[in-house]
Amino acid sequence: MENSIKIYCSAILIILSFWTNGQTKIEKNVLKNKLDIEVTTFRHLFKNNASLIKNKASYYFISIEDSANNTIDKVIDKLDNVTPTVKKIDEYHTMTEEQRKKIEFLSFYINEITFLTKRKVEVYCGYYEASLSSSGNVVRLVKIFGKWRIIKDQMIVIS
Repeated sequence: MENSIKIYCSAILIILSFWTNGQTKIEKNVLKNKLDIEVTTFRHLFKNNASLIKNKASYYFISIEDSANNTIDKVIDKLDNVTPTVKKIDEYHTMTEEQRKKIEFLSFYINEITFLTKRKVEVYCGYYEASLSSSGNVVRLVKIFGKWRIIKDQMIVIS
């Protein structure tokens, strides 16, 4: 009887180890997809926003609502070739009022990523330009040949 319990427990441990390893691979895949989706979305917003200062801004500040595992730092690393310089919104909040008055900037955000399927997502995002203009968008992306592509950008709020 004691041997059967040991065998049974060993079998459960083996099954759990396979399940945990599989789950970790899935989680890593979701995080990589999330990073690629965030980068693709921000690049799209940088290029396609309606702001009058987008070409003369000193900085683009970004925020990600659910920035688990510090993906925002990885996003900024992947946006290192963007002009103007991309920074976390936290850096804006640490500036003095005097420093803020000297710069022109845009703030971009991602609020939520919803996986519709393994290869199709919707992203709730937008931008804010002081008290001059802003928009809220729902962007749909699909994964085609291993790359995330924007297939639809619907503006749901504008001011």
